[in-house]
Amino acid sequence: MNIRDAAKSALTGVVALSTLLAVDAHAERPQQTRERGLERVDVDDTDATEGLTERAARREPEEEPEPALSADEFMQVQTETRAIRDEQIENYRMLIENTRDADPDKPDLLFRLADLYSRKQRYHQFQGMDLHPQIDRAEGREEQQLRRRQQQYFEQSREALIGAIQTYAQIARNPQFREYERMPEVLFYYAFTLQEADYMDQAREVYRQLIQQHPDSQYVPFAFLAFGDHFFEEEELDRAEQFYSRVLEFPDSPVYAYAMYKMGWVQLNLDRFQDALETFYRVAEITEGDDTQETLNQNAKNDFVRAYSEVGEARRAHDAFRRVDRGYAFTMLELLGDLYVEQGKAREAVFTFRELMRLDHTNKKVCEWQHNVVRAMLS
Repeated sequence: MNIRDAAKSALTGVVALSTLLAVDAHAERPQQTRERGLERVDVDDTDATEGLTERAARREPEEEPEPALSADEFMQVQTETRAIRDEQIENYRMLIENTRDADPDKPDLLFRLADLYSRKQRYHQFQGMDLHPQIDRAEGREEQQLRRRQQQYFEQSREALIGAIQTYAQIARNPQFREYERMPEVLFYYAFTLQEADYMDQAREVYRQLIQQHPDSQYVPFAFLAFGDHFFEEEELDRAEQFYSRVLEFPDSPVYAYAMYKMGWVQLNLDRFQDALETFYRVAEITEGDDTQETLNQNAKNDFVRAYSEVGEARRAHDAFRRVDRGYAFTMLELLGDLYVEQGKAREAVFTFRELMRLDHTNKKVCEWQHNVVRAMLS
């Protein structure tokens, strides 16, 4: 597996826009081909990582979290309120038609309508996606019926998405609403909805409008992130780094850790392996214990191993990994061995798999590791 494929796999499912929104995490990475010599790395002594472990140890939840709805419970609520929501949409549309643009309440009415469309879109999209397991198990006529039902959900989702886009546009493009107090929020959701509909050029224009007209808004880091991801996908890594750096000027933003993680991948693809190592370390530390960023935390640890394979010494690897996550260090060492095999680093691979056997000689994978040792020695 090359680094482009590894990146695509690693980023799958990363939650990036807090509990409200999810950033697409399947961007492809430019492939790395050049190998580097091994240099010493000591995670404890780097400026970028100093003190993070202590701060993480001090972090405690301020209060007991309230019980959350399960996915099934959430969808049950959405199903029960669907008719009410559709009625609300019609009522708002009629009210808006009979409200003059000069009325100060009109942009708020439009915003509420756009939100209802967005909720409707998410409901139908979720319902359609939820049919995939049933379709996989079904055969013949039943499968065809389920596929038609799924297509109907997706079409309804698309219609609602277009309704949301058109409604946000009515607010954003009307000069009479320029002073609307929630305009930064409108622009953000307008851009994000365009992004969800794959209208990326238009989305970036709205994000640019948000940055220029409302530079102090809490939504500006999301706009910078959108530009960073765009340039990352276009393999314009220097420009991507500039925009990710802008996100990192907002440490309280819910996308701060994700932007730092993407910065690590920029550094990795620019062959700045030591920088990437320290960046992934920081991401792992600042997301430790945060259930909402569990996937990001896991990916950062795995990618720390990837960066380490380029600059670290095999004999020091397990100690370095223990400083990242004592309980996960053994698994990280196994990942390192597999990476060494992929990279054709036979000497390092042999040492790593022998170290695994030394640390856990009763492990059920011992035979597999011994096979890897022989394969590496013969390569």
